[in-house]
Amino acid sequence: MKSASLQYANALADVALQQGAAESALKQLNDFAGAYSESVELRNFLASPAVTNKEKHGVAEKIAARLGASKILRNFLFLVIDHRRTLMIPELA
Repeated sequence: MKSASLQYANALADVALQQGAAESALKQLNDFAGAYSESVELRNFLASPAVTNKEKHGVAEKIAARLGASKILRNFLFLVIDHRRTLMIPELA
């Protein structure tokens, strides 16, 4: 799992650095990871195979918007959801 989380974190870092948003992307990821860690309901929702990716995207987008997160983080979260890697969110942060 460690190497997979490192690959995802590196991908986010690459995009954020290219767009000059590395510090804000890191803060936003940490904010989202904090919300994820604090909420059993959110963790269960994002990990559930019974919930569609579209529904998971909707929830992730709403949380990202409340946190003032950028499209960079939103798209990154969608990628993590699509590849069923939400359990790695704390490691990614």
